[in-house]
Amino acid sequence: MITSRPKAATLSSFILFTALLATILSVNVRSIVQSTRPAWYQWLMVVALSGLLIFVTYRIFIRYKVLRFGSNQVEIYYPVLRKRKKFPLADIERWQEQQVKTGKKTTYRELQILFTGHEKLSLGQQEFSDYEKILKYLSQKCASKRKG
Repeated sequence: MITSRPKAATLSSFILFTALLATILSVNVRSIVQSTRPAWYQWLMVVALSGLLIFVTYRIFIRYKVLRFGSNQVEIYYPVLRKRKKFPLADIERWQEQQVKTGKKTTYRELQILFTGHEKLSLGQQEFSDYEKILKYLSQKCASKRKG
């Protein structure tokens, strides 16, 4: 059984970003509360930062997922939502690995798996652990469904 989850470095950078965002937001809210006539850009900053904070919190922390590959199935578990999805390997319509060159020597690799029912799973090499093991597992079990 291969278990893949977001890497600690990825989560810690998002925690730091979220803390910084919350600090800037609280400073702006405090400034608005203490001011008799707050400037329009302070209101704009509060709205924009609130939206960004909600979006990041939802995408990274609430939609945190643990992936398990093995026993001829793929399991996606969302611990915060207490939601679990299981897909047999027969439900994979196709899968592919995309590589994007991001610099002179670096590339970003992302694995995309499309299941029947238009359910899609994407995981990047930099964000998730055991990326190579998952790629090897899919190549062994579902080689005929690889696109490209």
